[in-house]
Amino acid sequence: MRPETTDKDRFLISLGLIAVSLLWLTVARNAWMTGLCWTGALLGAAGAVRFGWLRRRAARSEES
Repeated sequence: MRPETTDKDRFLISLGLIAVSLLWLTVARNAWMTGLCWTGALLGAAGAVRFGWLRRRAARSEES
């Protein structure tokens, strides 16, 4: 059985998406490729903020 995906895992995947998108941006030669790379980086950043915030919020609720 697969373990459940946690917010920490999703946060790390989001960081990976940012890194891969920015690396591909260095070799992007077409306008559509550049747009796709920036879209991936922005979606990764949105995911990192979302799952990082959820993780922090869950940690706070456990403290109280």
